[in-house]
Amino acid sequence: MLIKGRTWRFGADIDTDAIIPARYLNTSDPEELARHV
Repeated sequence: MLIKGRTWRFGADIDTDAIIPARYLNTSDPEELARHV
């Protein structure tokens, strides 16, 4: 599978909950997750 799109590049030691809160991680659909970034 090849996924194309834009990315955000963060520095080291980033808290992943600051990127996408855990309450939204019940899905792996990229479009759904993008709504919560």
